[in-house]
Amino acid sequence: MKTLNRIFTLGLLTSATLVHGQPITEDPITATINTGDSEMVINSQYDNLGAFEFSKTIAGNHAEITNARIFDNAYFEAASGSKIETVYANENSDIKVAAGSEIKAVLAGDNSTTTVQTGSNVTTISGYKQSTIDVFGGDISWLQLYGQSSANLFYADDLSWLVLNDDSQVNIYGKEFNYSDGHLSGVWENGESFSFWAVENVLLPDSAMPEGINFHYVSEPASLALLTVGILLLRRNRRGKLCS
Repeated sequence: MKTLNRIFTLGLLTSATLVHGQPITEDPITATINTGDSEMVINSQYDNLGAFEFSKTIAGNHAEITNARIFDNAYFEAASGSKIETVYANENSDIKVAAGSEIKAVLAGDNSTTTVQTGSNVTTISGYKQSTIDVFGGDISWLQLYGQSSANLFYADDLSWLVLNDDSQVNIYGKEFNYSDGHLSGVWENGESFSFWAVENVLLPDSAMPEGINFHYVSEPASLALLTVGILLLRRNRRGKLCS
């Protein structure tokens, strides 16, 4: 799978000379690739980005990327001011969607981890295989989970649809949960209320709550803060082991 992904990515970067950890020099620039423990900050426009082999890539304030393919333990951050059409996350990659960033679609699979922060804007996040989605904020229109993917919802600036399929799981942290005719409401731990559709079938919402939804009642701010720190440390330790 790694070989196929690399061949696919490199195939997109045709008619150009590859420079390790640097953009391909074309006018206009159409593609770039980052690999081998290198770091890259992008502040311009690219049609395609490929990152793998523990590399670190940050899409900065003026970055506009059509397709970003992140795999093989690479780290990718959509920082404030960046605009991205689609992020493909695979093979233990680590994706961070920071405040002020705009992404139309995140397609996450293969044990990847996606972290969404408050102040960001994502139209669709789709989790596949055994990917994990951690939501600490953000304006999200669609959060869709397939296969054995999972999500942890601590807070969302806004969420319209949560769709679960197959064996997917979602952990929701807060209180005063209520489910009625496909609609889930409650209060996040910080006191802000929420209300969104939570279904298995968008076309035929069921009156029964999807089996994959798990509620975690948090009454004290310190409790959630400690829980959040714990999860982030586990993510960091996991990434550290993969890098060693």
